[in-house]
Amino acid sequence: MQSKRYLYQHSISKKEPLKSFFRYAVLLLGILIFINAIAVSRYGIINVPAILTYFLGTFLLIWGIFWETAAQKIPKILRYTVIGGLITLATVVLSLYTYGSHDDVTYQEDVILVLGGGIHGEEISTDLQNRLDTALILHEINPTAIIVVSGGQGSGENITEALAMERYLIKNGVDPSLILKEERSTSTHENFVFTKKLLDTHFDGSYTVAYVTSDFHIFRAGCLAHHAGFTNITHAHGNTTFYTIIPSGLRECLAIVKMILLDLPT
Repeated sequence: MQSKRYLYQHSISKKEPLKSFFRYAVLLLGILIFINAIAVSRYGIINVPAILTYFLGTFLLIWGIFWETAAQKIPKILRYTVIGGLITLATVVLSLYTYGSHDDVTYQEDVILVLGGGIHGEEISTDLQNRLDTALILHEINPTAIIVVSGGQGSGENITEALAMERYLIKNGVDPSLILKEERSTSTHENFVFTKKLLDTHFDGSYTVAYVTSDFHIFRAGCLAHHAGFTNITHAHGNTTFYTIIPSGLRECLAIVKMILLDLPT
């Protein structure tokens, strides 16, 4: 009897360091994600990615602080469900970035389409600049391709994203005659729908397109491109700035769920 009790107590004592490790890991992760949320909202704009990041960071912080209480009060099946959900979320986000980091451009496309990605006043964001820099590389290799900059004017933006992108490209040596602006779109779906109308008018026959967007956005953009009627289409990515990796990944997961489950273009 004493031997069984000893073995039970010994097994419990061996689990304690592991439990402490996971608790402090959750706490540290929560702190880092919360700080990340503050970083992405530094312009004073509380948008969807920032809200999702604040929520995740706060959730992990509360879980870490009340670790023992949660273990006692919350059913094991619910705790395992939450853990499984977090693991699934992390896997999906990682998969999006992995998929989006592999380009399939031929460098012979007729069109280079750059999707808008948000500006602050008239200043382009770092992630949008990364997309434009990728477009400049494609342009250097394929200098005769038409460049379409697609993006309307949103909250906190003094001009259209398309105009801001056009200015950046011209500043970096692109001939203005090669640039077409699509300035009405307010979503990725509209980026492709309005751009297709523009290109169908510009070209007499068929044409090939390479769309450029951030790595996390490549998968959903490709789905929406086909939904809008594009067939001969390839893609190239701009890298995501490190401090926007989590917020952008969270928002993209939400957008994909909306696209798949609700069948609403976004």
